[in-house]
Amino acid sequence: MKSEFSRIKYVCLALAFFGVVMLGASGAAQQTGGMPSDDALVLYLRKYLTNPKMGPDTTTRISPRSIRLRNGSSAAWLVYVTGYGWCGTGGCTLLVLEPDSSLFRVIGRTTIAQLPIRVFSTMTNGHPDIGVRVRGELRHPSYEAVLRFDGTSYPAYPSGPQAARASGSVPGEIIFKDTDVGKLLYK
Repeated sequence: MKSEFSRIKYVCLALAFFGVVMLGASGAAQQTGGMPSDDALVLYLRKYLTNPKMGPDTTTRISPRSIRLRNGSSAAWLVYVTGYGWCGTGGCTLLVLEPDSSLFRVIGRTTIAQLPIRVFSTMTNGHPDIGVRVRGELRHPSYEAVLRFDGTSYPAYPSGPQAARASGSVPGEIIFKDTDVGKLLYK
């Protein structure tokens, strides 16, 4: 009963925020081509990133950035997530979110991503290729991995077989610098 009430409360809040965006009251939504606002993103992330058994990880920090898809016709969010539950020795978590009828759809959840993170000028299946640092080990130096959208999602692991090493100098823009610390998700 309590979880049903929480779900209804979340849906009402999300609809209220989405309604404000659709009415054009949010400058952020106007700047990003009609995307849900920063507030709607934070609400979604609080729900998505909260462990139902453990509750929220109050050390969670997020760094959200808007990116263009399909040659500029629509947009999505890259969110770098840090904190106790989101980082390990190899790096932290990178989410790629697309707007959809339920506010957002996760099309990428990549672990062990290290900063800096770049968005390349190349695209695969209408989505930009993303470059993340992969931590090296004793005899293997660190390198930049290319995450390509396969039509459904981005690879979960930058060191896995679905990701490739960047070869040479790939043009792109640094979207998360190695000095980004993000903002607390749960205040």
